[in-house]
Amino acid sequence: MLETSKDLLNLTIAFCILWLTAFLCWLIFYFAMIMRGINLIIERFTKTLEAMTAFFNKAKEKVENLSGNFAMVMEAAKKVSDFIKNRKKTKAEKQNPK
Repeated sequence: MLETSKDLLNLTIAFCILWLTAFLCWLIFYFAMIMRGINLIIERFTKTLEAMTAFFNKAKEKVENLSGNFAMVMEAAKKVSDFIKNRKKTKAEKQNPK
């Protein structure tokens, strides 16, 4: 089987290449697993940011709608108070004619 020292050298080199290949495959596998984990983390972070953005946009819209509605309510309240004042004045003038 082994006739010369060159045959032993070739067998040793083949064995070393086999171990190097196994190590590189193991290294690539773990690198891929690390990259997969990073990808999952980035996806979760992106979903969280999108949810937060949607929440703040809805809150902003509600505050804007509330401020618009508040202005209308204040205007209506002012009109009602003016109406009540005018009504009291007219009643007072009817009761105390001079």
